[in-house]
Amino acid sequence: MKVIIPYREKSDRCVNKNTREFFKGRSILDLSVEHLKDHDVTLACLPSPSSTKRAIDLNVKQMTLSAHTSTGSWSELAIDIAEKIDLCEHEEPVAFVYCTCPVFYKLNLVNDFLLRGKEAVESGKSAIVVESLRHYIVDENMKGVNFEQGEGHKYSQSILKWYSIPGVLTVTTPEDMLKHKYWYSPAPTPLEAVGPCLDIDTEEDFKIAKTIYATLSQDIL
Repeated sequence: MKVIIPYREKSDRCVNKNTREFFKGRSILDLSVEHLKDHDVTLACLPSPSSTKRAIDLNVKQMTLSAHTSTGSWSELAIDIAEKIDLCEHEEPVAFVYCTCPVFYKLNLVNDFLLRGKEAVESGKSAIVVESLRHYIVDENMKGVNFEQGEGHKYSQSILKWYSIPGVLTVTTPEDMLKHKYWYSPAPTPLEAVGPCLDIDTEEDFKIAKTIYATLSQDIL
C-alpha cells in the first residue's frame, strides 16, 4: 500500500523529536520506516538538504510540501499532500502514518491495521486508529460529560464508550481528502489500538515513550 509519513525535520516543543536518537541509534522516523518496510513509503516534508539525504538513506520516496503548510492548518496540509498525489491514484487507498507514536508498533500489528483500513476504504469509508476510553470524563467545571453524577452514576463498564485519536494512522483516498478538505471522510471506521499509543508532544512524553519502547523491545534484543 502507498504509505505517506508527514513529518518535520525540526521541532521546538520537543526538540527535533522526529529525527534525534530514540532507540539504538535510530530515530522515531527511522523506526516507523522499518515497521513499514513492506509498503511503498514516501516521506513528506518541507524541502531541505537534510530531508533529501534522509529519504535517500532510508531508501524511500520523498514528497516536498509547500511552504505555507508549516504555519497553516491540518486541513491545508491534507489538501497540499492530496494535490501532489498522481491523479490516477486519487481513488486508491493511501495510508498516512505519523511517526510520533512509536509504542504503537510494539503493541499492535501495523499491517493488520493497514489491511483493515484498506477494506474500509473499499466499502466507501475512511479509517482511523483510535484509543477507547471507558473513563469518567468531566468538563472544566467538573460536570460529568459521559456520565450522570449523583444517584444515576453507573459503573464504568456501563458508560458510553468514547474514543480519542492519538494521531497514529489514517487510511483514506486523495479524492476524499480533497472532497472533505480533511484527512478522512465523515463517520470513519474506528480501528481500535491495543494499549496506549503515547503520542510524543513534549520532552517528558519522549522520555516515557523511549523507556517503554526499550522495555518492550527486550524480548527481541
